[in-house]
Amino acid sequence: MKKLLFIMKYPACIHENLKNKFDGQMNACVRLGYEVWYMEWDGSSFYAVCKNTRKKEKLLSCKTIIGKERYYHTQYFMDMYRAGRRLLKKEAFQYVYMRNMPFFLSAVSMGKEIGKQTKFIIEIPTYPFEAEEKAEKQVLRKLAWRISNYFRKKIFSMADMFTICGVPVQGSVYGKPAMNVINGVEVETLPLRKPQLEKEKIHILLLASMCFWQAYDKMIESLKEYEHKEDVILHFVGNDGDGSLMEWKASAKDKGLTGHIFFHGALYGQPLDEMIDQADIGIGTLGLYRKGSNEGATLKVREYMSRGLPFIYAGNDQAITENLEFALQVPNDDTALDMKQIIEFAKKFKNADQIPGRMREYAREHMSWDSEFEKILRKVGETE
Repeated sequence: MKKLLFIMKYPACIHENLKNKFDGQMNACVRLGYEVWYMEWDGSSFYAVCKNTRKKEKLLSCKTIIGKERYYHTQYFMDMYRAGRRLLKKEAFQYVYMRNMPFFLSAVSMGKEIGKQTKFIIEIPTYPFEAEEKAEKQVLRKLAWRISNYFRKKIFSMADMFTICGVPVQGSVYGKPAMNVINGVEVETLPLRKPQLEKEKIHILLLASMCFWQAYDKMIESLKEYEHKEDVILHFVGNDGDGSLMEWKASAKDKGLTGHIFFHGALYGQPLDEMIDQADIGIGTLGLYRKGSNEGATLKVREYMSRGLPFIYAGNDQAITENLEFALQVPNDDTALDMKQIIEFAKKFKNADQIPGRMREYAREHMSWDSEFEKILRKVGETE
């Protein structure tokens, strides 16, 4: 059985929004017949874990005086790459699949170890990612980007192949083979929505890490211009990603919308399930253009689809066929949103009890990781 190592942030002690994606990718590879390994962090140490057998072995103890949350966004990366190098020196893998992340010197050392034994695949989940760096507002984060980019060039030169979510790349990027992939989802890990809708109100869910490229400020502006013939309530669920959430809170207050817009912070488990049951529709990413892209395969849309929550999105998503009754596409530009159109879309589902189940079946058929990884691993096997 061929062995495959995934390298990404996978904590056991802090909630990670991307865990469902990572589990879906790894479970798909297990089903395809691979022995899959990854590295897990429990707050004090990194462990190597076999997804197939749950075998677990300690790789590296780590100490921090800055607290788990701050460590997770800074020093974590350096220690994770050190742990990865140790694992690669002990175990032989035929494939390594790594997510594009902040890179530091320890990543280069790990990359050299990868190059001795295996096919090295790097996933770029947002391409081109350089637009995010240009849009970064905080000085320290800009500095971190520059340091990371210095080492990223070295790591990218070691890759055998890239997988790309975003702009079509026509077979190569950074002088290496590349293939576009569509984000998948592990449908069965997400509970099916059980609508609990209010007859006289329209509840709209905006679920994401609150960053400028979500463009949720467009929903606030649209609600301000709406004449409020319907009682519309926006629910922002998620933490601030880049300072945009504070701006959106101030905007809602300035526009006199505090009775129609609620900021809940991050929700997980039952509180999130209840919020989704209450929502008439969800909002996907509206501002891919702010990252210089018109192509997207966002995880949030896949979560909405799997749970059975009709949604609005912008940009092109290859997994969404035209004229789906439960998905409304809006322009991927600065065009103002038509709140009347959004409300009419939401009202269609007030009594549509079959919609959640139909959406879930669509997700199973069109948004599976299994088919994507079958193509990825076949393609990298063709590289020299």
